[in-house]
Amino acid sequence: MEPSAKSEKNPAAYFYGWVLFFLNTIVVAYTSSLEALPSLLSSQLTLFYNTKISTITYIFSFYYYAFIIFQIPAALLIDKYRTNFFITIAPLITGLSACLLAQSHTLITAGITRFFMGIGSALAFLHAIKCIADWFPAKTFAFRFGLFIAIELVLTVAVSALLNHLTLLLGWHQALIYFGIAGLILTCLVFLITRRFQQNYEAYFQDRPSSLKPLLRKLFDSSQMWVIGMSAGLSTGIIYAFLGRWAKPIFTLAYNLSALHAMALVLIANVGYVCGNLLFPYFSTLLKRRKTFIPCSLAITIIMLVVIVYPPYFTIYLVAICSFLLGFSISAANLGYVIIHEQNATQITATAIASINIFYSIAIAAFDGLITNFLRFETTARGATQYSLQDFESALFRLPIYFIFALIFSFFIRETHAEQLTS
Repeated sequence: MEPSAKSEKNPAAYFYGWVLFFLNTIVVAYTSSLEALPSLLSSQLTLFYNTKISTITYIFSFYYYAFIIFQIPAALLIDKYRTNFFITIAPLITGLSACLLAQSHTLITAGITRFFMGIGSALAFLHAIKCIADWFPAKTFAFRFGLFIAIELVLTVAVSALLNHLTLLLGWHQALIYFGIAGLILTCLVFLITRRFQQNYEAYFQDRPSSLKPLLRKLFDSSQMWVIGMSAGLSTGIIYAFLGRWAKPIFTLAYNLSALHAMALVLIANVGYVCGNLLFPYFSTLLKRRKTFIPCSLAITIIMLVVIVYPPYFTIYLVAICSFLLGFSISAANLGYVIIHEQNATQITATAIASINIFYSIAIAAFDGLITNFLRFETTARGATQYSLQDFESALFRLPIYFIFALIFSFFIRETHAEQLTS
């Protein structure tokens, strides 16, 4: 019997499941808040390291390289050993890396610290999803996954805003040191809390599977991993990179907005994303239809992108609505994670999620680098030193094309009818 089935009948175990849920959410928010560090500190980093923004983008992308490389190894360990060690070590790695980055004086050491931040983030995210699958009934996985994503995003935005505020007050070196110390404190708290329940936790995993190889072989031999990754994984990654890095300058240039108002539009898109992650899992479970939502959402996302990025530019109120719909619609693509989970046994949930996360991470790293190179090419061709609105329009011309490919792939996703594979 799986732990989720046991905990459903045991109030104490069910309570511990919620404890783990919120602990994991806090840890993931902490480890993820440094993901957008280049965009938060772009001007400070270029001055300190005396280099160009394109170089900073490349070096700090080591975060994503580690996140990609360690997805499968970390997932295999989490699926096999099912231990709280991973949730404890993740904030420790991130906190120490933040302290070391604050003390680094070369791009090489900065890249190494970013690499370890990516490892910590990979461990935290995959452990969180594994706990949701293990400690709650299978029929509620979709909603709790969406709830986790929504809360984690809100916390990540809050922690990033706090880090930005500390940077303005103390400078980025001191801010990162305080951030790293907070990670060490969080590590101690997680260790003490999980240790309190560790005996009960281990008791629920006495019936571990003898071998995961047949289940893993089925996952990696299936075309669904590629189909879902190319549709859901790539599309969510590209929009994440767009909102995190390129949406703000486009709003500023195209609509003559201040930096504060441009950030407000990005925040509105994130609000839409949060709402969608709460609604789409619930209704897809209620209707027993997951695949249907993904093509529809990608089609709406394409329309919203075109309306936002390209002329004719509409009023700020209409753009705010489109920003909300952009975040709301792309959130339905996260159902791809739920589908790959339901298509495989719960014993390999972390590995199944990791297989899609690889596409997501590649999309962020590749899209960020490609747009930077396209913009640099456009400005060099004009002999200019700063990006113009026309440069952004030309560089982002490929964006709808990528989503059309993702839309095509989404039609080949196999419907699960909200039913979990048991073995």
